[in-house]
Amino acid sequence: ETFPVRCCSDSAIDRWVRRPDRSGGDGELCSVWSESGLSGGSFDCQMELSYQEADSFCAGFGGRLCTKEEVNDGCAQGTGCYNHATGKSFDNSLIWTSTLIESHIG
Repeated sequence: ETFPVRCCSDSAIDRWVRRPDRSGGDGELCSVWSESGLSGGSFDCQMELSYQEADSFCAGFGGRLCTKEEVNDGCAQGTGCYNHATGKSFDNSLIWTSTLIESHIG
């Protein structure tokens, strides 16, 4: 499977942004910096990566995959990437996260 990727970092990286945390409604900034594309830079929007490729991609820029909680809290929202094939921004797309999902089959 392939999905778009957004990257997060626990420390500041040039041109990455700390966004408002939507979980508390108090206007506080998220504790992480995020990015999915830098216009004119070498970090272009990545729309179709496997999990391993996405994980390596983020690490290559000093970041990591965002957690499900960070994505749900809006910490990776509004990074400017848009999937022209589906007509959706990454805000409205399934993306990779570092959060593992447990399977309860059986």
